[in-house]
Amino acid sequence: MILSVEELHKIAPSIQVPKDKKVPIEIVLEAGGRINSNVEVSDAFVFCASLKFDSQLFKQFGYDAYYKILSPQRFAEIVYEKLNEKIEILCYKTGVVRYSDKIVTIDNKSKTQALKDNLHDVWDMCFTKRRKFSYQKEFRMVFVPQFSNSIVRQTIQSLELLKCCSF
Repeated sequence: MILSVEELHKIAPSIQVPKDKKVPIEIVLEAGGRINSNVEVSDAFVFCASLKFDSQLFKQFGYDAYYKILSPQRFAEIVYEKLNEKIEILCYKTGVVRYSDKIVTIDNKSKTQALKDNLHDVWDMCFTKRRKFSYQKEFRMVFVPQFSNSIVRQTIQSLELLKCCSF
């Protein structure tokens, strides 16, 4: 979905864009990734954000723009709805990342057995990170599809997402 500057300003008047530009409105969810240094995620979509603006995070992750999510729950609901139109989403959860030095290391070989043995809650695994990353003040949205083979790059285009944000 591409908007003209005029169309964009009707929805989000504070966005600064050169008059001659067209603006793509989309979120791209890449396939695979890392939840933390111990757990590789090949069977979920993870949206990560910081709870605070930090110029060091900008540099660390190579970003050149930001937006503030005013309504995180509604934002997650819209992402869920739009993803669910493309692939069947089994469940999702949002939350603040907990930082701890007591992290159980679970690799792909031991993950299934650990979950069967109830040694580690699957959601806890998705929302825990080593204490050394606590400066990131991270908030996550984790979307789990019904079938793990549906994890391919997804692009979500939605004007409703803009209404949940300020720029």
